[in-house]
Amino acid sequence: MATTIDTPTNDRKHIQPRLGRDAKGRFLRGASGNPNGRPEGSRHRASLLAENLLDGGAEALAKKALEMALGGDVLALRLCLDRLVPVRRERQLKVQLPAPATAEQIAAGFIRVVEALADGELTPTETNSVAALLESARRALETTDLARRIEELEDRIEGEGDGGQGET
Repeated sequence: MATTIDTPTNDRKHIQPRLGRDAKGRFLRGASGNPNGRPEGSRHRASLLAENLLDGGAEALAKKALEMALGGDVLALRLCLDRLVPVRRERQLKVQLPAPATAEQIAAGFIRVVEALADGELTPTETNSVAALLESARRALETTDLARRIEELEDRIEGEGDGGQGET
């Protein structure tokens, strides 16, 4: 007895595409199944599951980690310290610098930054950040000065092009 094969069962061409999807059921570019996104404050299922599992034993686990840390286990010690001492973030710097409006003020700012590093007011990383800021100010001042000087030269050349009638 001969059998015939009709269209495959996984052929989805007969299915009406849903809103925001192509004929194969994939989301169109820029479209989403949930345009509003995840609700604010909602938690991932795995996080909720882990939290529920640890709910009753969190205190016992913390005590055990502390015992292991005090016993010399370096990883347990790191875990405990990571929880007790927050990761250091950038701090607000309190270094008095002159307003970088002239080359002399920028140079004075660099000197002040080096002094602050030497006095322990700034860390080397903070010193690099402030020095980079001063360097940006120096480049901006230099660019402004060069633009002004070019404009003056162009005005002078235009004046000479008038047959000497303009300013000299």
